[in-house]
Amino acid sequence: MKIDIGSGDKRYEGYTPWDWSLEGDARVLPYEDNSLEEIKASHVLEHIPRHQVNETLRHWVSKLKPGGILRIAVPDFDEIMRMAIDDRDNPKPDSKPFPWELYVMGGGVDQQDIHYTLWNHPKLEAHLTQAGLSNIKPWKPQFQDGAQPDSSAYEFSLNLMGTKGDGIAELPPPDYSDIRAVMTMPRLAWTDNMFCVSSAMQKLKINVQNSIGVFYGQGIQRVLENCCEDATLKWALTIDYDSIFDWRDVVALRQVAEANELDAIAPMQAGRERSVALFSAKAQDGKMMPVTRDQLDSHHFPVSTAHFGLTLIRVESLRKLPKPWFKSEPNDKGSWDTGKIDDDIWFWKQAAEANWKVALAPKVHIGHIETVISWVTSERSKEYQSMFSWLRGGKPWWVRNREAIWRREVPEQPA
Repeated sequence: MKIDIGSGDKRYEGYTPWDWSLEGDARVLPYEDNSLEEIKASHVLEHIPRHQVNETLRHWVSKLKPGGILRIAVPDFDEIMRMAIDDRDNPKPDSKPFPWELYVMGGGVDQQDIHYTLWNHPKLEAHLTQAGLSNIKPWKPQFQDGAQPDSSAYEFSLNLMGTKGDGIAELPPPDYSDIRAVMTMPRLAWTDNMFCVSSAMQKLKINVQNSIGVFYGQGIQRVLENCCEDATLKWALTIDYDSIFDWRDVVALRQVAEANELDAIAPMQAGRERSVALFSAKAQDGKMMPVTRDQLDSHHFPVSTAHFGLTLIRVESLRKLPKPWFKSEPNDKGSWDTGKIDDDIWFWKQAAEANWKVALAPKVHIGHIETVISWVTSERSKEYQSMFSWLRGGKPWWVRNREAIWRREVPEQPA
């Protein structure tokens, strides 16, 4: 099967179209891994937000069979600039100016007609290599007689293709019955998380123990104490009720932890309602340390605190840790504002005093469920607002501004 991503209204024999106009998201292909013979994406990649490019390429490659081909076409920034300079320096009589801005930035007709990234040959080849492709080389568009050429036929189009290698067959889930997963749950919880947990734990043969109650510290310590009483357990795995992950994340965490003799390790997880990851790294003087690019590119780096969304804790180390493991304390003024200590921070404080080796695995990413509200924009696309924002400020200003037209109110402006 061959897929033509960004097909628009064009249809080519042998290719199945996949396009926004067909309600198809280029970043999510609904096909089994290792199932497609070829994927063609002509002038699609530049329309994907920069931070999603690598993930999208890896997703496309994962859908290819071993030996499958990914064909990419993008506007060649180097060639566009060459043509623009030539048009400026050698203007042709009675001809329109070369529309280089259109080819660089997109038409801007709607949200799908915007270019987020610029490409040239070295950059595209590097990204395809990083996505796991080999034998990367140019390709020429070929169309059936009478077929309308697509954008890969543009004079400034950069067309590269790569081949997916045979790779290594993925190993089956290991038997991790020497791990126990522990959770503290509200009476009502996310069904998405429950399906996620049950699927991953069943594959790894990990039993799950749950505690229900409003006092998080008491509940999580109780189930962790039960782990310490079981001589067959080597690791305890804390899982939050709003974490999203799969069994491979647990395998990766254990491999890194055991290879580096760590006492605890956590994955990269974003905070709810905020744009920061849930960990901290402090120097010996207590000051926060910036995270370097080398650390983010490594398999693990030391941290002072982490979240308990999917944290692996060595049971042997836990048995020796002084109690209480979890405890909350107010600040010096007796209030629960700035300066307070939460239950989870107390745990990491105890771990630091016990000289634990605590690390974050920056290459292991898990999700964090949060509620958002979707709003229709003036371009009939969709934008999201967090519940945190709505509870504190109501509808987005641009929604209120638009409603003012029919409510006969004075339009509002953003703060």
